[in-house]
Amino acid sequence: MTATEMEVELRGAPWKLLKRLATYRDKRKVFEILIEGAAGTGKSRGIGHVLFWLVHKWPGIRVLVVRKTRTSLTESFLQTWEDEVVPAGHAMFDGPHRSTRTEYQIGNGSVIVLGGLDH
Repeated sequence: MTATEMEVELRGAPWKLLKRLATYRDKRKVFEILIEGAAGTGKSRGIGHVLFWLVHKWPGIRVLVVRKTRTSLTESFLQTWEDEVVPAGHAMFDGPHRSTRTEYQIGNGSVIVLGGLDH
């Protein structure tokens, strides 16, 4: 299994989003989504897998991941992203630690840009 192949079962809102993106054939469009729910229900992990798929499916894509504060992004989504979504040793981990990282460069021209609304 390569770094871009994972056996993951997505359900709920992340699955609906992935299905929508995978079948989208129209002109370029900005998709904005909101997924809400109680803590520990898999929102970050599900969206993380969708983002991982996106950045490998479409080289050169830029994805913005934002939370209310940069600290909350680091403590929640990025921890899940690095520990449960991205395979260990992936090239995107080269560089700064997640607390000071401003982006993940995927290696195919795709970039995930990170931010908090507090800055």
